[in-house]
Amino acid sequence: MRRRSRASGEPTKAQRRKTAARKSRIAPKAVRHRGSADATLETVVARLTGDLHDSLQQQTATSEVLRVISRSPFDLQSVLDTLMQLAARLCDAEIVNIWRPKDRAYRLAASNQSKLYHENKESLDNVAIEPNRGTVIGRALLEGKTVHVHDVQADPDYNPNFAVAVGPLFNLLHGGGFRTVLGVPLLSQGVPIGGIALTRSRVHPFTENQIKLIETFADQAVIAIENTRLSEAERERTQQLTESRSTFDLQIVFATLVESAARLCRADKATIMRLRDNQLPVVATYGLSNNFADYIRAHPPRLDRSSVSGRTLLEGRPVQVADVMSDKDYQFKEAARLGG
Repeated sequence: MRRRSRASGEPTKAQRRKTAARKSRIAPKAVRHRGSADATLETVVARLTGDLHDSLQQQTATSEVLRVISRSPFDLQSVLDTLMQLAARLCDAEIVNIWRPKDRAYRLAASNQSKLYHENKESLDNVAIEPNRGTVIGRALLEGKTVHVHDVQADPDYNPNFAVAVGPLFNLLHGGGFRTVLGVPLLSQGVPIGGIALTRSRVHPFTENQIKLIETFADQAVIAIENTRLSEAERERTQQLTESRSTFDLQIVFATLVESAARLCRADKATIMRLRDNQLPVVATYGLSNNFADYIRAHPPRLDRSSVSGRTLLEGRPVQVADVMSDKDYQFKEAARLGG
C-alpha cells in the first residue's frame, strides 16, 4: 500500500530526512569555500597594505634626500651620508657604502657605519675596487647595471679576499662575514662615476621594491655629485679669472662675480648694487636687456622696502620674494615689467 502525503501538501518525514541529508552534504562545502575566499582576501589586503606602506616610505625618503640636496648643494658628504643612512634603514641592510673613483681605482667615500669607518679610515682608504667580477660592486661598475648576488659564498667569481680587506668596517658581522650583496652603479651619461653596495650577513635577498629604491637613490647621488663638480669647476674658473686680472680692477671682479652667481643659481638675470646716499646704483649686471639696464641705472632702488635690494640692506639678511607683483610693499614694478 502506497503512503500518501498529507492533504495540506506538507512533506512527509521521509522527504524531510532526504532534504536534511542534502543540506548536510552541501553546507560544509559552502562554508569551506567561504573561509578560503576570506583567507585569500585577507592575503590580498595585507599585500596591498604592505605595498602602500613601502611606497609611502620610499616617497618620504626621496623627499628627504631632495631636501638635503637643496639645503646643502655644496656639501656633498652630507648628502651621501644621508643617502647611506636611509638606504640602510629602509632596505634592512647592515652595511651600505658608496665607492667613488680615486687614484685610478674606486675607494670608500661614505658609509652608514660612519663611526666605524672613521675609526679605521687609514686602513680602509687603502682598500681599492676595480671594475671586475671579483666583487659585486666591481661587477656593477664593469657591467654598468644593478647586480644582486643572493649568496657571495656560493658565487664562483667572488673574491673572498675582499671580505678580509674590509673586515674592520664589516666587523666580521657576527663572525660570518657577509652573504647577500646588492651593487648599484652611479651612472652619469652612461659612464660609471661610483657605486652603492648594500650587504646582509645572512642569505636574505633584497625585494624588487628595495632594489628600485636604491636605484632611485643612485640617481639622486649622481645629481648631487654632478652639482658639486659643476660648482667646483665654476669656483675654480672664477678664481682663475680673478687672479689673472688686476686685483685693483674692482669692476672686473664685480663682473666675474655677478656672472658666476647667475650661472651657479641658474638665474636669468643678476645685478650687483652698492649703497650710495640712500640709493642702490647698479655696478654690475648679467643677462639684462638694454631697456631694463637703462631703466635701473636711471631709477636706482632706494634704501627702503619698495624694492627687494633695498629691503635686503635694511634687514641685513637675504630676502626672497616669490612674486613681487603681488607684494604690497614692492614699488619697483616698472623695472619688474621691463625685466620680465
